[in-house]
Amino acid sequence: MLQLLHYFKTIRTSSYHICRIFHETCTGQPTPSRPRYNFMRHHHGHLGKFLITGAVLMTVPISGCVYQYPDDNCLTAIGAEVTVHFDWHEAPEADPEGMSTLFYPVPTGRYWSFNFYPKGGKARIPLNNYNVATYNNDTESVVVSDDSSFRTLTLTTRPVPITDGLRETYEGAPPPRNREQEEGQTVRRQPDAVWSSTAEDFHASAVSALTLVPRRVTAIYTINIINISNLHSVSKASISLSGLAGEFRPATGTKTSPAVILPGSVNKSSDSTLSGIINTFGCYSQTDRNMLRLYIWLTDGSKHVYEWEVSRQIHSSPHPMDANITVEGPDLPDLTPMPPTGSGGMEVDVDNWEVIKIELST
Repeated sequence: MLQLLHYFKTIRTSSYHICRIFHETCTGQPTPSRPRYNFMRHHHGHLGKFLITGAVLMTVPISGCVYQYPDDNCLTAIGAEVTVHFDWHEAPEADPEGMSTLFYPVPTGRYWSFNFYPKGGKARIPLNNYNVATYNNDTESVVVSDDSSFRTLTLTTRPVPITDGLRETYEGAPPPRNREQEEGQTVRRQPDAVWSSTAEDFHASAVSALTLVPRRVTAIYTINIINISNLHSVSKASISLSGLAGEFRPATGTKTSPAVILPGSVNKSSDSTLSGIINTFGCYSQTDRNMLRLYIWLTDGSKHVYEWEVSRQIHSSPHPMDANITVEGPDLPDLTPMPPTGSGGMEVDVDNWEVIKIELST
């Protein structure tokens, strides 16, 4: 029993020193005597210079600091309780599962990170002024980079093959590299819908409130390729769109990376139409051309790329966040449909691709 009591005393002492180091690192102030800080409750994202060695992890259970001190006495070390509210009037269609909210100390310092429900929540942070950025945290394709400062915080996506829009693993001959790829544009995954908001120089007092107004920062381009003859001859198809932004910085609303290419899926929406959607951070610039490409695999094994320049349709759209792009489709050969899988037929594949550029009528 004495050994057990000594063990718990060791946990309490170690937890105290951990909290003391953590407090002094983040606030620059001496720690009040015996603070009781709940790490999990305060959702702290960056621990400053704090380091837990493997030896400490082995001798001090993580639950020691979570459950050993469950009260709020450590608020004297934190100082400010901020009630965060999200006002969705600029994005009534938004339905995120949650919002990541980062508090960057002014003028500099490691940020405090909190995950809130869409209605908001409470953040406990040191008394200070903060630049604040928030974005929905339920995306699968969006990744965060350059988060060391408020100004450089960046939302982006990962590289993918140009055939990513097929929604299946493709191991055949890839489409030929296009002009934009040769000029340095990379192929990236489409971002999921992103809602974001910022606030600058917010003063966090002992009891304060912050209202953030998220808006949608990803545009939706609806693609319609119409009047395709003999669409039944197509075994599979996908699209890509070039000249798009690959990154978005919430603090400035700017697109910072070179232009990228985003692949996308298409579906048969009528007997002669293929339709799809490209989610994007928008056009990279007004000067980069936007090339729409349709990749088609025919049932005879031949493969074709059709190209249209659609920059004018995007830049002149009355609704730049919800642009519609419509092009006249190609005349395809009338081929006998492939037999269903398992019926004894064999899919034919030809390595060479044919590239056809189609001029839009003015």
